[in-house]
Amino acid sequence: MKDNTQIERTAINRVSSFFTEQFNWIVREQPILDYGIDMQLEIKDENNVTGVLIALQIKGGNSHCRIDKNKNFVYRGKLRHLAYWNNHSLPIIFIWYNESNENLYWQIISPKSPNIKILKKGWTLKIPKNNILGSDSKNKIINECFNCNSYEIIEEKDISISKAKRYTLKIIIYEEKRFIIKRIIENIHNTYLTSRTNINTLTIFYYKNVSQIDYGFTFCITQWNNPKYQYKLNTIICNDKINNINIEWKYESDFFNDSLIDNNQYISNSKYIEICNKSMSISEKLIKKINLYDLEKTEQIILSFNTKINSEINSVLNQDFKITVDMKPLKKIRDSTINWLQNIQIIFQDKNRTIDNKQDFLKFYIKKIEKDIKEYRYYKEILKR
Repeated sequence: MKDNTQIERTAINRVSSFFTEQFNWIVREQPILDYGIDMQLEIKDENNVTGVLIALQIKGGNSHCRIDKNKNFVYRGKLRHLAYWNNHSLPIIFIWYNESNENLYWQIISPKSPNIKILKKGWTLKIPKNNILGSDSKNKIINECFNCNSYEIIEEKDISISKAKRYTLKIIIYEEKRFIIKRIIENIHNTYLTSRTNINTLTIFYYKNVSQIDYGFTFCITQWNNPKYQYKLNTIICNDKINNINIEWKYESDFFNDSLIDNNQYISNSKYIEICNKSMSISEKLIKKINLYDLEKTEQIILSFNTKINSEINSVLNQDFKITVDMKPLKKIRDSTINWLQNIQIIFQDKNRTIDNKQDFLKFYIKKIEKDIKEYRYYKEILKR
């Protein structure tokens, strides 16, 4: 009977052989003493190395997993390991070698995974019984490890001529690794062409940020022609392909520095967050001081805040700078909050309102501002990642 060390070694060997032979990926086994990571994979795009890495935690033997009532496998671990994996710079996949049937089962470890359950003294990871590592697992692994929807359509134009249905898009892609960008490009085409019918040509211009759109600096162009349509466009220099999608990489953009652009019209993200922080801080301080059952005191409090509130209102109305796309959620929240603050001012400027009416509206506006503050904090955390 094999001891646990032998089973673990068998598991690592099986995993290494699988990714080398089935996917042609580069396998780098980690030192034995490495904390929580047994192996790293480097994805290859056909025969080209990509620099895109995935980390693996590998376990073997029946002692590591139990079977639940739905015949899925459940691994139980220590919280310190989960914390380490959740903070790792690489996506983490857990692989379990089932000695009984010699299958390899896999599951991504992610803070947002519905398959992870936190317990008082540890955590569990559910590995679906159908998640058997096989030759058809490659796309699923890539899609679960990397965000292939990290893009935003900024502009869509119909440039059709007569029966030639032609469209162009301008898109910002929030990803740097070319291998993942190619997956995003494929996903964009599939999604867009599925939602539209009778398109003959789709040309897409890709950018890294808003300033590049304004200055026409694209890092990539793709062009898709309907194979059934005889009048095909060929307006790009094709130096790569994905299926029937022609790609033109603008290689000089890899070395392009955005600071070379005269971009004074845009405010930096950090500066805009400072502006938003000020507005949200004023709002939070005000609603904490409001007393619904002492409206006279509340009116004095609001009067003392009037200068600050009016300053924020004018700041929104007289905004003479542009913000980047990733700041738009914060702008929307800030503008909403300033609007509720202005409405609170209006309530106390109207002497014809009853006490009940003032209290009802104050409750409503306070609730709205509290919701805005919560959403603002949420989006700020997203921007930190």
